[in-house]
Amino acid sequence: MSDLTNIGISFEASEIAKELSERYYFRDVLSFLQFAMSYALSKHLNEIDFETLDSEYESSGLHYNVGSIKKSSLIITVFNSVFPDCKTPYRYIRVLMIYGTFKIKERMEAGTDFWEILSAKRNS
Repeated sequence: MSDLTNIGISFEASEIAKELSERYYFRDVLSFLQFAMSYALSKHLNEIDFETLDSEYESSGLHYNVGSIKKSSLIITVFNSVFPDCKTPYRYIRVLMIYGTFKIKERMEAGTDFWEILSAKRNS
């Protein structure tokens, strides 16, 4: 399978990301999605089935050229340290962004304050 040149976020995750990025003062939606990716990596990595989720997550929401992701070399550096042999990093990054967004929303709906999620004080 080839890698992506354009990352399409699901419609539902896009709507959540737009709302949370504005409410919690992220520079832009992509900054929130990168945070969501980091959150998924740090808190939920062992439960993510990348191949299944890649095919299940639709891509009718926001779209980003991979060049937008490459601008944040820290994100790529972190990703490559976790998945040094990954041949399709942007497919994985897409899944992590969507999954992380859903998990953040799920925690907030369960009563966790976003600032607590952001500060990573809880291990969940």
